[in-house]
Amino acid sequence: MGAKPQLIMFMTGPGGAGKSAVINAFMSYCKEFCTNLGAHFDNRTIIVTAMTGVAATSIMGETTSKAIGLGRKIYDYEWIKTFSNTRMVIVDEISFCTASQLGQLDHKLKLVKEEPHLTFGGVHVLFCGDFHQLPPIGGPAVSIWAQEHLLWHNVLNSFVELTGTWRFLEDPEWGEILGRIRMSRETAQDLKKIETRLIVEK
Repeated sequence: MGAKPQLIMFMTGPGGAGKSAVINAFMSYCKEFCTNLGAHFDNRTIIVTAMTGVAATSIMGETTSKAIGLGRKIYDYEWIKTFSNTRMVIVDEISFCTASQLGQLDHKLKLVKEEPHLTFGGVHVLFCGDFHQLPPIGGPAVSIWAQEHLLWHNVLNSFVELTGTWRFLEDPEWGEILGRIRMSRETAQDLKKIETRLIVEK
């Protein structure tokens, strides 16, 4: 409704902490909020994306490349018009993002919002993911963690870490093992436990 301060948030947490559930709950809340307010809300008001197709499916979105047009050469009036009501972009699985792709995201949002001097075109951005998981294609050297990437380290103004283990409520031991592996702190006992599940072909 006209609020100006730009949110650029990073939400992280291990697998099973509830990141996708938070995104889905957030979208439901925003839709109902706008309905009650009589404000316009459509599928471009908050653009839900993920760096990979599989991840996009789990949050009922589309790939960041397709949704924002990272590969587009020409930005015509009709395409720019589809962003007229965009207030926020959600980017899930940010660990798969390269420094080059992050720069493209910034550049393209500046173009479609016609705000060349504002980071990400002045749009609110919610990055989600876990940098303890897989790096982008090309390896850690091309990730946004490779160096002090200004477009990441200097612009974030909010951070949320989810610590729940909702996926492992019925098997907390397995969740604890995966938690230690995630931090490279697995024990010999953890590995032995996993090896008991090995299927030996006869």
